[in-house]
Amino acid sequence: MSVVDLTAPSTIPDDLYTPSKLSSHVWQHFKLSRKVKGYAWCCVGGCPDHRRKVSRPGCNTTNLSDHLRKHHPRLATISDSSSSSLTIRELLKQSTTAPCTASFQRELDDFITRTIVANCLPLSIVDSPELITAFHFATNNSYLPPARHKLTASVDVLYQSMTDVLLADMRDNSLSITSDAATLDNGLSYITITAHYITAH
Repeated sequence: MSVVDLTAPSTIPDDLYTPSKLSSHVWQHFKLSRKVKGYAWCCVGGCPDHRRKVSRPGCNTTNLSDHLRKHHPRLATISDSSSSSLTIRELLKQSTTAPCTASFQRELDDFITRTIVANCLPLSIVDSPELITAFHFATNNSYLPPARHKLTASVDVLYQSMTDVLLADMRDNSLSITSDAATLDNGLSYITITAHYITAH
């Protein structure tokens, strides 16, 4: 009786990394190896191992782009748009089938705003092609996340609303204040003031 070795080593190098200084859009979906030169490995989820290794003669990205167009056409379309005059938002607007109701869109906008504020995420996250496409796909091509300038206004409104609630809460309680000061290595000085109070709930 023969035994199949299920732990055979993979042909994919163990030192794959994402190049940070290569500007082509394809590097959103490929990684390089320091050990094996002349090839790139597709990192798109679901890409079979036997297809992931793609040659890049002369360090060009033609084969990588062809791989995306052949095996991941949706990503190829999105990636191509990032290097053209169309933005990802403009491209997806062309494929919008049925606009969200105004109330549903406001709920989604509010959800994104609160998520960014609660997790201290950068506003630039709403320009991420992956996030934009994910929301577009999840809503059956009927919703795009708010652009950064709109999100900035929403964050300001939420911040002011939370500030008003906090100030109203502080007026009804006794405060204990502590402070500290520090000078950083670059010569800038800061002072921090913290107010502590206990609420009934």
